[in-house]
Amino acid sequence: MEEFRYARDEIIFHEGDESRVAYYIAEGAVEIRIGPDVSPQVLAVLKPGEILGEMALVADHPRTATAVACEEGTRLVVVSERFFEEQIVGDVKQVRALLGTL
Repeated sequence: MEEFRYARDEIIFHEGDESRVAYYIAEGAVEIRIGPDVSPQVLAVLKPGEILGEMALVADHPRTATAVACEEGTRLVVVSERFFEEQIVGDVKQVRALLGTL
């Protein structure tokens, strides 16, 4: 699986970006924001074990928020549509966690 590391305050994706994958937070934290960069509204802070960008896996729409790494060395694992279908949908605990997020 593909992984990425992010520095503190590094943008993972912007509101309005095309979306094809979600991310599993392996380490660190991610802030979900909407609105202008100068005064964004923080919707949530996600921690290890949570998924962000999950709407990319269930709807063909642009990103609805901006995701920003909150901690130095935030490590994200890419969750592709194929992985989602093969691994997560077959695991009841993962499906419940995802539905809770949605």
